[in-house]
Amino acid sequence: MDKLEEILREKFDLENVAINKLVHDAFIRCEIHDLDDFTESKYSREELQKSIIVYGIKYNEKSNHYFSKSLSHYNPMETIDGRLVLVVFTFKKDEYEYFSSNSTKLTLDLTLELGITEKDILEKNRKYYNYKSAKNIIDNYDRFI
Repeated sequence: MDKLEEILREKFDLENVAINKLVHDAFIRCEIHDLDDFTESKYSREELQKSIIVYGIKYNEKSNHYFSKSLSHYNPMETIDGRLVLVVFTFKKDEYEYFSSNSTKLTLDLTLELGITEKDILEKNRKYYNYKSAKNIIDNYDRFI
């Protein structure tokens, strides 16, 4: 996830967003559920929630495209103090590396920027199929929106 953090810091102005300061409890529960599936229920829900790192992306010229509901499939998330935020959730523990965002387009773009290795291609692992799917969607994005 170091490469993901590097990409986020290069592309955007980040802000601190604590997971317990997000209003959308249903979204957090969904993220924890997805992460539980991803890790094959290896960790308790509390352990998963404690291990999530949230990157908040400030709204400005660098990020405004990802805040668009129609162009980026942005699912607005609000903080307790009423600010709308764009976030990237990350989890890294043992052999598991996971991330998602409340912007579908951002998730797809980050998946492509992170890329895949020759090993991923040979193994045809989850990372390979995620990359392949993201590439297909991005290549045909105008038809999807």
